[in-house]
Amino acid sequence: MFLKVNIFPRLTKKKKKMIAIKRVVQFVLENFQYIYICLHLIYTVTRGEYFHLYSYETNTKYIK
Repeated sequence: MFLKVNIFPRLTKKKKKMIAIKRVVQFVLENFQYIYICLHLIYTVTRGEYFHLYSYETNTKYIK
């Protein structure tokens, strides 16, 4: 009788989560430069928009 040996024992949810986290971390470290550039662009765009809105509001208040 042939007994099937399982090379990969059944992974618990905790281990699966750890593997997923490790993969995400690895991906982030590999593409850190691109992610940083994207975040920087998003940040500058949103900050610029908020700044424009804020300055516009203050200008209209001063004009009135």
